[in-house]
Order: sequence, then structure tokens, then C-alpha cells
Amino acid sequence: MIDLVLLLLGVVLGAARLDVALQLLGPVYFGYSHDPYVAVVGWALVCSLILMWRSRAARKLVTQNTYEEVGMSATQVNLVTASLLISIIVFLLVIHSILYFIAGKLF
Repeated sequence: MIDLVLLLLGVVLGAARLDVALQLLGPVYFGYSHDPYVAVVGWALVCSLILMWRSRAARKLVTQNTYEEVGMSATQVNLVTASLLISIIVFLLVIHSILYFIAGKLF
């Protein structure tokens, strides 16, 4: 079971390399062109939703096998998924903000 989870994690992260590169270019461009900060917030939201959408099959497989063994309800599973989405949004917003302000100062 753990081998399957690690395999899925490797597949998702391997496929996400291009996504990460594209995600990092957005805030640099927004800082370079001196766009408003709202663009960075929107970019972080869109990138996190795309990441959650692209990893839905892996999350579904992991949550089915893991939470049934632990005995969590569907509401608890949805709460975990929502907290994961919020965590990803906050993390991306912090990274994107740093890149936005650095690019704004350099260019």
C-alpha cells in the first residue's frame, strides 16, 4: 500500500514539474510588467485549483484506501480536502508574492 502511494506521489510530482515552472513564470511576469497585486492572488488561486484538478485521481485512490481503514466519515474527508486546498493556496500565494516583489524591484 505504501509503495502504491509513493508511486502515485512520484507520478504526480513528476508530471507537475512543467506546471511548477509555468506557475513560477506568472508572478515574475506580473512583477516585470508592474501589474496589480490582485493578478498574483488570482494566479495563485488558479494554479492551486489546476493542481487539485490534475491530482484528483491520485487523491481519490489514496483517500478511499486510507480513510476507510482509519474510519473517517465523508464529511471528515471533505474537510481534509478543503484544508489541503487552502494550504496549497496559501503556500503558492507566499511563493508567488516573493517572486512578484523581487521581479518588481529588479525590473
